[in-house]
Amino acid sequence: WYLKNKKGITLFFWLFLFTSVFVVGINMGGGEQGLILTVNIPSNYKEVSSDEVILVNTEIIVLGEKQEKITDIIFEYSLLDREGKIIFKILETKAVLLRANFIKEIEIPKDLESGIYTITVKATYNGINRTASDTFEIIGLLKKINHWWNFFF
Repeated sequence: WYLKNKKGITLFFWLFLFTSVFVVGINMGGGEQGLILTVNIPSNYKEVSSDEVILVNTEIIVLGEKQEKITDIIFEYSLLDREGKIIFKILETKAVLLRANFIKEIEIPKDLESGIYTITVKATYNGINRTASDTFEIIGLLKKINHWWNFFF
């Protein structure tokens, strides 16, 4: 959705349910730039063991660029514990043409305790930073066995 006022200022609005979305972008009519970043962990990866892999779906939309221009965007994936302590970071650069959707596999360290964790993704482009996140739970062995027991029986 977008709104445009009499001076040609366009505000972009983006809404997703059950995901973390940050809308950034004010187009002043002169090609101002912005980013829309969405991060989502699929529901079947919301409960994992500490030695498993989770998938992180990241969608990025670049506002204010011409369609034929490829943009390099730096993505920083961070795993945080429930207190907000950073466990690790992964940096990568992706080429984007207006809009892209990436699925990142992240291996969970074996020594993490059970509990709620957060994956935070920071996108950086041309001095613009946007951050979005989603949570998942590391479950213990007993909870995992109980989950599979209930699934089969």
